[in-house]
Amino acid sequence: MRTEYLLYFVKTVDIGSINKAANALFISPQGLSQAIQKLEQEVGTPLFFRDGNKLELSAAGKEAYDFSIEILEKTSHMIKSLSKYRKAAEINENQLTILSAPIITSTFLPSVLAKLRKEFPDINLLIEETDPHGVLEHFVQTPNAISIFSMPELEMENLLKDKPQALNFSELFRSPLMAAVSVNSNAVHKDVIKLNEFQNYPIVLFGVEDRLLNHLMLDTDLLEIAFRSSNLEICRHMIATDERSIGFTNSLPEKYIKNADIKTIPLSPSVDMVTGFLISPDFEKAPPAQALIKIMREEIERKEFN
Repeated sequence: MRTEYLLYFVKTVDIGSINKAANALFISPQGLSQAIQKLEQEVGTPLFFRDGNKLELSAAGKEAYDFSIEILEKTSHMIKSLSKYRKAAEINENQLTILSAPIITSTFLPSVLAKLRKEFPDINLLIEETDPHGVLEHFVQTPNAISIFSMPELEMENLLKDKPQALNFSELFRSPLMAAVSVNSNAVHKDVIKLNEFQNYPIVLFGVEDRLLNHLMLDTDLLEIAFRSSNLEICRHMIATDERSIGFTNSLPEKYIKNADIKTIPLSPSVDMVTGFLISPDFEKAPPAQALIKIMREEIERKEFN
């Protein structure tokens, strides 16, 4: 049973609305509903009585709510309590585990790892793609790792509030979130695109970008999601070849997957995307980790992100 499902369930009960809870959790209402349905399947009974948009806890739901609160509190306490043992964990200097958001894996990471290989030709690299919002949960199972991810500034601030003290966060760079359209789009001559204008276009989403829609307070019921893929190049190809479509971008794809058929346009209001990494202080002392951090910072300077 995934603890994030319990968190979603508790938040939905506390707020009393799927749509409002989804906004608070930065996920889509559909994703939240699916998570609750999976939780109900696991426990084998409905947790809510549903009447249109109204939600009412069933008897099982009331009991599940109490259990969920207890489990989440104990999980949080466990993470904080066990973090002190990280420094005692054996660090294998011939292995480096990287927890990477899909946008990082598709753009920034390959050139960085190529340089790391030259310094450590025998290193065993393990790359795990992960949703940035689940990064703290992954660190419980993989303490000797470095996680590289990118998310909107406000979401990053909320994530770091729950960060165990035994983990260090370092910002690498930040860049504005922008709209991406075909050079043949009617929107190509706009100086800015207002967020509420997204409802006028079919939207192309990469990976878990549907969280962005909630973060940007866009009403998903009014939006047309035309295409979504975990392949960034395919998403950008769809935007480039469909003059009606619109998508999101920032400096990462623009630096590594430049497409002359795509025009980037600032958003209004503006939203900063923050890219950085989490690592334990002890693992940060390992030579491969030190080298990776140095190479990442050199890559940022070389590509002139800041």
